[in-house]
Amino acid sequence: MSVHAKFRTDLPPVERFDFLKYEFIEGSTSELTLRIAHYIPNGCKRVVVFSNGRNEWIEKYPKLFAELNLDPEVGFLVFDHRGQGRSEGSRANIGSYHQYAEDLRKVINYKVPKHIPYSVVCHSMGGLIALFAAVHQYIFPQKIILNSPLLMLPDKPLPQPLAQPIAKFIVALGGSGFSTLADKHQHIPFAINKLTHSQETYTRIMASPFRGFGARFGWVHATFEALNSIYSQDGVGKLNSEIFMQYGTDERVVSPVGFDLWPDALKQQGKNVIVHSLEDARHELLSEADEYRLIVMNNIRCWLGADYCTLDSQTITS
Repeated sequence: MSVHAKFRTDLPPVERFDFLKYEFIEGSTSELTLRIAHYIPNGCKRVVVFSNGRNEWIEKYPKLFAELNLDPEVGFLVFDHRGQGRSEGSRANIGSYHQYAEDLRKVINYKVPKHIPYSVVCHSMGGLIALFAAVHQYIFPQKIILNSPLLMLPDKPLPQPLAQPIAKFIVALGGSGFSTLADKHQHIPFAINKLTHSQETYTRIMASPFRGFGARFGWVHATFEALNSIYSQDGVGKLNSEIFMQYGTDERVVSPVGFDLWPDALKQQGKNVIVHSLEDARHELLSEADEYRLIVMNNIRCWLGADYCTLDSQTITS
C-alpha cells in the first residue's frame, strides 16, 4: 500500500506514544489519509485492533496499551477514524458506514500479517463500525469486544420514529452536512457530566487537542442504516466472531435499550453474546474511575484469552 503524502497541517500537535510507530496511509479513497499507530513484534502471533468512538483520537487512551498487558508476541493497532484526530475527512459526517468499514479493512490488511488472527476491541461508535464491517464481511475478527457500544441512538432530542425519516429526508435534499444541533460539544461541569466518575480523565478528555463536533444529518442517517444492518436476520447470520459486551448502568450517551435488544436479536438466530453490566458506571468505561476501569480492563484481558485473570461469574450472562 502506498503512503499518501498529503495530509492536514492545520491541526494542533499531539503527544505521541513512544512505544507505537505512527504512519499516514491512504483510506478507502485515495484522496484521504488515515493516521495509524501500531506495535507489531517480530514473530507476531495475533493482533489486538482498537476501534475508537466518535470524536475520539489515538491518544485519548494513554493507559490502554499498558493496561491490556499483552503478551510479547501480541501486536496492537489503532487509528483515527476518517474525520477524527489527525485523519482527513469531513468532521462529524459520513456518507455511509461502508466507508468506515473499508477504512478498517485497509488498516488491518496493511499492518496485520497474513494468516494471523486478530480481535477488535471497541468503544461506542467504534463497536458499531466493527459490527457493520463484520456483518458485511470487510473484516473477519476472531473476537469482537464491545464497550458501551452504539447499538441504538438516543431518543433525544427527537424519538427515533421521527429522527430517522427526518434525517433521510434532509440528506436526500443535500443537507447531509447540516448540524443536527444535538450533542453540541461544550464544557459541562464535572459534577453533572455523563461520561465518567474520574475527574482526572474527564479533564483530559475536555482538553482534547481536537475540536469536538456535534452530529451532522449525514452521520445520523448513515448510523440508522448501519443499525438496521446489524439487527437484520441476514446481518446477524453473517456474524461468526465471538462477541463480548460490557456497559455501565448509568449510560446516558447511547441508548441503553440496545444493550438488551441487540443480544436478543443474536440469540434469536442461535448466536451467543457474553454480557457484563457494571453498576453505576458511565459511558466512558475505558476512562472511568479505577473502581470501574480495573474491572473493565480485567474483563477485556480475560476475553482476549489471558491466563492470569478470573471473571466474576455472577456478573456474566450469556
